[in-house]
Amino acid sequence: MHGQIIHASQHKLTPADFSRAACEVVQRLQARGYQAYIVGGGVRDALFGKRPKDFDVATNARPEEVKRLFQRCFIIGRRFRLAHVYMGSETIEVATFRADHSKGSKHHGDTKAGVIIRDNVYGSLEEDAIRRD
Repeated sequence: MHGQIIHASQHKLTPADFSRAACEVVQRLQARGYQAYIVGGGVRDALFGKRPKDFDVATNARPEEVKRLFQRCFIIGRRFRLAHVYMGSETIEVATFRADHSKGSKHHGDTKAGVIIRDNVYGSLEEDAIRRD
């Protein structure tokens, strides 16, 4: 399933198969006009009938935009800037869609803020799906 987008018509998963917190993050982002999807290992585990240990969200919202939507949100990371949204006892990791850095910025090194530019090339949903395991 590496990098494959599986549409709702191709599986039997429903929102009940995911945490309420992850669904709330997706719904709030979508209500503000962003694309947002539950992705990664939590989806894979649910597809295989296993109980997911955590849920990640991918979106076209930038980390700073995510932070503005959630009171308990912190931006973390130098290599990959991520937003951690805290809801109850859960932490939902929210990542902006990324593209392969070799196709993006010609910049190497750090910005003044210490973010590694080459690892933070934003992309589309499709590009992000290809990069995921």
